[in-house]
Amino acid sequence: MAYSPPPRVGALKTCEDVLRLVNYSTALEGMAVLAARDRRASEGALSGDDDYVALGDEARMARDEALYFQEYDALKKRGREPADADAMAVIQRMSGGERLWYRVGARMAAAVERQLGRPAMVALVTRSPDRLVPAYGRLAAR
Repeated sequence: MAYSPPPRVGALKTCEDVLRLVNYSTALEGMAVLAARDRRASEGALSGDDDYVALGDEARMARDEALYFQEYDALKKRGREPADADAMAVIQRMSGGERLWYRVGARMAAAVERQLGRPAMVALVTRSPDRLVPAYGRLAAR
């Protein structure tokens, strides 16, 4: 957050603005979940946290990722349309319940780290958090 301040929810006027918040939160929250994983694993604490339980279940994560991109693509398609109640509800669906931007974000950050290395993944998050999701999309398309 020190490198790139978060978008203010009150300033979200278009679906594109909401998508920027989704990109930002996916990168930062996903990175936070990923950053804590090794320590939690060494302390035997993965099974006590639903995020890590979900991340260990490939079928569940495939479903969560599909749901994430369903929400993401709908916002992207709406572009500069006004951010109505449906668009704003994406924030709650991404952050609550299945915690999509935490879990899918951690999955994305882990894939970027695995394929491009930790410095590249950290650079994405610190320089421009909005680039993590597109970078993951390019890697997944390979």
